[in-house]
Formats: sequence, C-alpha cells, structure tokens
Amino acid sequence: MTASNRQHRTITGRVESWLGLLPALLLGLLGVAAAGCAAGPADEAAGSGAPADAASTDATTSGGSDQAPLPAGKVRSLPLVERAIDFQGRDAIESSTISLRIGSKSGSFRIDAQPGDLFDYWVYTEQDGSDVVYHHTNVAGETIEKLVDGQPVELVGEREQQRARDFVSQRVYFPFLPYRLRDPSVYLEDLGTETWDGEELRKVKVTFQPGTSSGADDSYLYWFDPETAEMRQFAYSFGGGLRLRKMKNARRVGGIWFADADNYAKAGDGLSVDEISPESVADWELLSTVVVDEITVEPR
Repeated sequence: MTASNRQHRTITGRVESWLGLLPALLLGLLGVAAAGCAAGPADEAAGSGAPADAASTDATTSGGSDQAPLPAGKVRSLPLVERAIDFQGRDAIESSTISLRIGSKSGSFRIDAQPGDLFDYWVYTEQDGSDVVYHHTNVAGETIEKLVDGQPVELVGEREQQRARDFVSQRVYFPFLPYRLRDPSVYLEDLGTETWDGEELRKVKVTFQPGTSSGADDSYLYWFDPETAEMRQFAYSFGGGLRLRKMKNARRVGGIWFADADNYAKAGDGLSVDEISPESVADWELLSTVVVDEITVEPR
C-alpha cells in the first residue's frame, strides 16, 4: 500500500466518525460551489469573501520567472507580515495535521488541513441532507475529489473541478490567516499606523497578481500589533458591501495561534475597503461571531 493510500484510509476513518456529528449547513454553501465565488450573507461561516482557488497558490514558489512586475508601492514580502506568520506558528503549521470546526449562526463545517507548499485539505459538510466531503491536494500531483454519502462523485470538466477547488479554498483561507499571506501571488502594501479602540495598529493592504486565481481582483486590509505582529482584524469587500472581522478569544493549540472573530457588516453597492476607518465602522452591524473550535494539532 502506498503512503498516499495509507493517508487516504486513515483520514477516511476519521470522516466516518465525524459525518454523523456535523450540524446542517444552510443551502448557501451549495450556492458558493455552484457560483465559484463568495456566498450570500447566510453563509458567513463558510469563508465568505475569501479568494477563490487560493489554496492552489500554495504550490507556487516565490521568485519564479512567471511572476509579473510589481505595481508601484507594492511588495511580495513585508517584515511585519513575516513576523506575524512566525507569531502565528509557522513551523508548527508546516509540520502538522490540523483539524478544526468553524461555525456561526448559519451552521458549521469541519476541516482537516496540512498547509504548505505541498498541501492537503479536506472539508466535511452537509448539503441537501447528504454528507459531503471535498478533498484538494498536490502532495502526489494536484487532485480534487468530491464524495457524497461516502461515494465518489465524478467532477466532469474543468469548470466543475474549479468550482470544487473554489469550494475548498474559500473555507480553508480565513482559518489559516495570516499564514496564507505568504502566497507568492500576494501583493502587500504597508499603509502605516492607525488607531483602533485607543490602540495603534499597523495596516497592510493585500491585493493579488492578476490572473493567478478566480478571486485575483479582490482587495483586503489587515491590521497587526506593531510590537508582537499579532493579527488583530481584517476587512474585505463582499457582495458590493464590506466586512470587518475583529479577532477575539485568541489562544494557542499545539503551538499554533487560533482566534474567533466578530463579523461586522456594511451593506451597499460598489464599496471599497479603502473607505474603512475607525470612524466609518462605528455604526456597522454585528452580523455574527465566527467560532473556531474542536481544534487538534498533530505532528506529521
């Protein structure tokens, strides 16, 4: 039996033990997969607003000859972001299998993850009353799989395969921030300090190299503690409106930093993250709290 088969059999056993425990996830999740883009407001726990196909960029190495020239004012690496990833637990992330549950008022789903240049992601959820598992990996060549009630489902054509990749990517992106900011398709811009709730935070804008993913036109803002480099909050555009996630209940499991987040929203059309300031968010709605729990970290 190959190492790949042994790994598949091991995780399959874990799937069988979890499938009966997963809370129902609203049909908005299925809508994300079908659209290949961010989901509606009922699906906030599902990684709404995360770059589609972000996971596949893990396999790219920085400094490659195919990288486009950098736009003015942008860089591919910032010392602050590198420190933030170290604070998060870079070494533990790259040497562990991480299992967790993500939930909010809309429902929940589970993730098994081995992040890194060689990645392996499993997402366990429920759709239309069926237990559904998505598996995206490049450990032994890039593959994307889908199982419904334990049975493989053929993903016909590149479009359907890409929808499945996006489904996985949109769910594994946010839980592993700021580690995902090391992706070589990321453009970083240091915007200096900004005062939030009486505390000076360092603001970084994130955009993406054009053509590197189906979410490459997105823009994000991140705020970090300038001393510890801990990520305190991040913001992004969503369905024409804006979202701001403020981290809370930060803790370490197996040497890795995890946090829940209060998810604030501003409805609108064509709004830009550049409009976000401490004053502008004062009247935003607290839409939900995204909880990361049932965390296990196992060395691999």
